Amino acid sequence: MNTGQIIRIREFMDEAGKALVLDFTRGFLGGEFKNIKEALSGIDGASVDAIILSPGEAKQHVDMLCKKRVPVIIKCDWSNRLLDDQSVYPAQKFRQVPACDAAGALRLGASAAIADVVFGTPDDDTVKGMEWLRTLVRDGNDCGLPVIANIIPLGSRVSPDNFADVACLGMRTCLELGATTAAVPVVDGGAARKLVTASMNCPLLAFASSPMGTKPAGGIHAAFKAMSDAGIRAIVVDGFDPPAGIEKGIAGFAASP
Repeated sequence: MNTGQIIRIREFMDEAGKALVLDFTRGFLGGEFKNIKEALSGIDGASVDAIILSPGEAKQHVDMLCKKRVPVIIKCDWSNRLLDDQSVYPAQKFRQVPACDAAGALRLGASAAIADVVFGTPDDDTVKGMEWLRTLVRDGNDCGLPVIANIIPLGSRVSPDNFADVACLGMRTCLELGATTAAVPVVDGGAARKLVTASMNCPLLAFASSPMGTKPAGGIHAAFKAMSDAGIRAIVVDGFDPPAGIEKGIAGFAASP
């Protein structure tokens, strides 16, 4: 990381890699749209370390963001991965396109940029995603903006048996491409330890706001504790439906039953 990236990543993640991040992009990706204004107004900057917004929401709610002073991570891609047969407009084929570049994210006041990188769809889709990540990483390095690669195992080649291995391979590939850090899906403690070992000492985030991931028998608190014990101490949760304990910050969330 260069100086700008180190400074900006410390705006939402401490030296031990701890962070509590709220994700407000589900509607942007085709999920049920919800008005973000009420959710943003209820954020306590003392417990929440950062929020993830689409470029449009960041522009629309700049006044509130200035008042809250919570670091913003800009979602730099759009895809239809959350659309399914139950959606009003179901997806026919996976699509992913850039929504914002590094310079645009900086103009929006971003502390970091985040982009999905999908593994398991046809190779052409994966190649396009990697090329877009490479461009985002290069521009992020030039302007001092941290880039988070959000690893999404998705597609016919991903199964419960190979899910964690696909996540690990995707994470390692993105970090070798130069991503500042990676967000990984929720996995059990054994798989989390493998992710940490393969992470080249980069801090990782557990991306628990996505439906992609294992379904922990003990709930999200138990799953995060297992990942935290393995060394993944930052978590991303759904900002519209945060789990219990979130109002107390990362320590309160981790301690909640």
